[in-house]
Amino acid sequence: MLWCCCNDTPGAETVEALTPSPRRTRVAEPFSLKSSTPDATGRPCELVVEFAKGDTGKSLGLALDTFDDERLHITDLRYGLAREYNRVAPPHSQILTGDYILAVNDVGGDALEMLRQCRDEPVVVLKLRRPLEWRGTIRR
Repeated sequence: MLWCCCNDTPGAETVEALTPSPRRTRVAEPFSLKSSTPDATGRPCELVVEFAKGDTGKSLGLALDTFDDERLHITDLRYGLAREYNRVAPPHSQILTGDYILAVNDVGGDALEMLRQCRDEPVVVLKLRRPLEWRGTIRR
């Protein structure tokens, strides 16, 4: 395996080429699906996903709203670990805009503390729930 650092400009030269040391091991993915609870139709309605931020400084990449002071509402997915997770996760287990975060690292019921956990902790375990979908008919 060869690693290189180079300019991506056409015709650019390699700046540095390194061979990894034999003792270096491949780092596991910084995320994993811990559980998925299906609803009556078989679609997952609740997910538990773990992210290992470590000391990399990477963010989850989630735009969050404190919603009702008890839950967090995912309003957007930006660049970060959540988007990386979605690239490899099955479609039914992806984190989606509109999902609710019920707990972070077993802390639930306090949206501000859950935000702090997302920001400050090196390992973040999210318990997510899909929004309830329903349809109605209005007759005149």
